[in-house]
Amino acid sequence: MPDDAGTALSTMSLALSKNPRTEPVLSPAVSFRTPPPALSPAYPAVDPALRTHAREMLNEAFEWCGARFPLAEQFSEAATPSPAIRYAYLRRAREGEYVGSSSAHFPGEVVLAAGWPLENPYWLASVIAHETVHHALFGRESVDNPVRPGSLGYSPWRRTTRPGRSVWHAFWTFTCQLSVLTDAVRAAPRLADEDRDLPSCMAAMAARIDRCLDSLHRFEVVTDAELRRCDTAWNTTRDSCARLRIPYFTARVDAEKQAVDDAYLTWAEQLLGRQTPVADTAMVHR
Repeated sequence: MPDDAGTALSTMSLALSKNPRTEPVLSPAVSFRTPPPALSPAYPAVDPALRTHAREMLNEAFEWCGARFPLAEQFSEAATPSPAIRYAYLRRAREGEYVGSSSAHFPGEVVLAAGWPLENPYWLASVIAHETVHHALFGRESVDNPVRPGSLGYSPWRRTTRPGRSVWHAFWTFTCQLSVLTDAVRAAPRLADEDRDLPSCMAAMAARIDRCLDSLHRFEVVTDAELRRCDTAWNTTRDSCARLRIPYFTARVDAEKQAVDDAYLTWAEQLLGRQTPVADTAMVHR
């Protein structure tokens, strides 16, 4: 893997609680059929005229992601690695929208929806990283599940109460996705110039990950050992973000954090019937 894979690789190692396999893997098989309802929201079919483009973009995105992030499943030290994602249903989303969906009931299968045609592969690649982590966590849950039974937490993406497992998955998937984008921008700063929405989206993701980690701590969603792994992963990724040469990036993150804090306070007031000062809810993870 190239030098710019450092943060993403170390973050995935923490998510898996072991070193991932970094061998190259083949792109997944592609289907334009309607996916099983349990696997996906109802996204419409890809226009037949764009299906060749969508398939080519998926292959580019898979290669782009694989150069920065481990895409192979590791069943044992001796086993031959196989792709965590082996089958992709491609669907259509709104322009500028990227959606991935996975289920533990459909191992190795994902739904990937985008606003085809795409100008470049890196956003789709980051979603592939996100879904790869979901599948890695499905495997980890089956042998060493760190989520406390019956736990609940707050989701800064849904702005509501979610099962602890969902909050845990969200932390790792978005942290790894952000680490892939951060490594890519550090290696090629032009990406932030070519896509003016990229810094804002990364800042929004960072602010929500920070609140998600707060939720894991505050509501005791996972074991103490897992919290330490989460803290280490976020400190590493956040520090890498801080070194990005993007004008006003820190200010953008701060603005997003204020919006995320406001949403959290609204949820807390509704849940608890009283106001919780921001100073009491903010946590520093060092």
